[in-house]
Amino acid sequence: MIKDLIDGARFPFDFKVTGLFNSMFKLKSKLILGGLYLLVVNCFWGTPQLKKSSEIHLAIKNRNQDKINKYFQFTTHTVLDQQPAIYKNQLAFISLRDGHYELWLKLLDENMTYKLLANSGWQAQPAWSPNGKYLAWVSRQEDVKGDIWVGKYDSQNKRLKDIRKLTNYKGYDAQPTWSPDGQILAFVSERGEGQREIWLKWWKKDKLQQVTFQGGEAPSWSPDGKQIVFYR
Repeated sequence: MIKDLIDGARFPFDFKVTGLFNSMFKLKSKLILGGLYLLVVNCFWGTPQLKKSSEIHLAIKNRNQDKINKYFQFTTHTVLDQQPAIYKNQLAFISLRDGHYELWLKLLDENMTYKLLANSGWQAQPAWSPNGKYLAWVSRQEDVKGDIWVGKYDSQNKRLKDIRKLTNYKGYDAQPTWSPDGQILAFVSERGEGQREIWLKWWKKDKLQQVTFQGGEAPSWSPDGKQIVFYR
């Protein structure tokens, strides 16, 4: 069953001053160090055309309390760091630190930052698989409107390997989000009649299915994988 939330909210690339991201960027509260944490992005600019910098912050909530009791800056570069996606201690994010929007990794228990892909290019919207072994993202490497790619995380070398393009439509394919069992990626595409709709892609099979037919964006799975929430 698909639950259609018409009055939903999405946070694309022009963020507010402080934002908590869930559906589009797959941020969820997880247990860490005896508490709960949320990621926050602080952005400093006057208008979207005058963006200067943004950093990723970590807010930690004790599991026995209703309030955030720790809050600290997690990335410190002077350029844009945004669109965080987290699995346990693995924080993937997009940064302009090399002059391009690219995928980077920072581990919560290290003070080191790693570039996940060797090639340069426009990358966005990272999303970890539920087991943290794979990362999906959007790339303009072969399509200026974006394709969805998937790579296996090499924890020893802190890189992505076995990279392959998941969608081949010459047009908008973006906003990937994994099903709880890690078998399906819900995403948004303009294929068909050119309107943005929710689609499903079985990433290990050659199977594709359209979900919405009157518009849909920002898909997010229910914990049991039986529902998808989105907005139009």
